Amino acid sequence: MEFRHWMENSEAVLEAVGAENNILVGSSMGGWISLLLASRSKLKQKIKALVLIAPALNFLRPFYQQIYANSGENVRRSLDNGEVS
Repeated sequence: MEFRHWMENSEAVLEAVGAENNILVGSSMGGWISLLLASRSKLKQKIKALVLIAPALNFLRPFYQQIYANSGENVRRSLDNGEVS
């Protein structure tokens, strides 16, 4: 199973059975998935809090670097400024 499938499955569960004030708990890659879910505009209103235990924030660093290198100047500037779209 690929990472995108884990994201899609997590998002589907949150949308289908999640309440209005969810608390996401994640360890390692689960922490990374929780952070990504909380950054999605359509989901962040449903997430009240995050409890992250040793989140693997650099888990996808090599892929991030590849995406960053292939992105335009505006996208790289936004990422450098910590903006989330």
